[in-house]
Amino acid sequence: MSRLGLSTGAIIGIIVAVIVIIVAVVAVVYLYKPSKPSTPAPPPTPQNSSSTTPPPPPPQNTTSTQTTAPGFTIPVSDFTPQNAYNSSFAQTFCSTVGSVTITVWDTYSVSEDEAFNASLASFEQLYPCIHVEVTYGVGIATSNFISAAKAGQAPIVYRDSSDDAGKLFAAGLLLNLSEYLPPSVFDQYLPTAAQNFYLSTPSAHGYYGLPDNINYIVMFYNKQYMSSPPNTTDQLINMCLQVNSTYHVWCIAYGVGSEWGYRFAAWFAGFGGQIFGPNDMPQLNSSAMVNALEFWYNLTYGLHINAPRYEPKP
Repeated sequence: MSRLGLSTGAIIGIIVAVIVIIVAVVAVVYLYKPSKPSTPAPPPTPQNSSSTTPPPPPPQNTTSTQTTAPGFTIPVSDFTPQNAYNSSFAQTFCSTVGSVTITVWDTYSVSEDEAFNASLASFEQLYPCIHVEVTYGVGIATSNFISAAKAGQAPIVYRDSSDDAGKLFAAGLLLNLSEYLPPSVFDQYLPTAAQNFYLSTPSAHGYYGLPDNINYIVMFYNKQYMSSPPNTTDQLINMCLQVNSTYHVWCIAYGVGSEWGYRFAAWFAGFGGQIFGPNDMPQLNSSAMVNALEFWYNLTYGLHINAPRYEPKP
């Protein structure tokens, strides 16, 4: 990307990851069977028993180095992407785990559901011990999930935008998946998408969701006015000036207003800006922000090649 922000093909890259949020228990592609808690509560004292023999102490010496997820028996290291699609592993898994039900709130569109249902059928065929109970047609609404969680009726798997994930984390409704899944699972995803839900703070360290998809903002060009797209922002400006003078139309329909706030981040990044600093705090008061705002303002009110009142249509 050039200093002014636009890469080959006139693609403006803001990535807004939509995260599949895992709550209550782990239920993505893999499930674990709960084992006896490592520190079980003492059982009720028998009313008719003369036995006073204490339970045997835990072993003091062990050579095992396998790590298990909290409260589960299967080593985390076993749940690799390769094993997940292996029929032999699936058989072993089902014989160990038994019957499992995963509840899912489906927020997909009709066309997305076609792919989802096909994947779901393949998954349940491979893992017949796992039944996925899907509630279709659920809207993405963080408040709905929080209300359901407070009532003890939240699903195990829920998809929400990363924009709202902070509310769910703050409410204590998200599970740290890094305690249950090996690094190889997260390595499958594009780093930009996976890290969008990675937290590293004194109180939280790990992945609290898995990316379902990533969205890019793209600038298309109209072949009626341009024979080929610009490769840099400088080319875009020069071509737009020619379009304006020749056809007397707005060259760029990028808009200025509240709806375009997060889209502006593309220009901000083009000038070397970053929304969050090393301490995970916003750092918007910077020279990059000033330069980006001046550039955007000049496109609109100086050069008059960006339509100021354009609003996107669904």
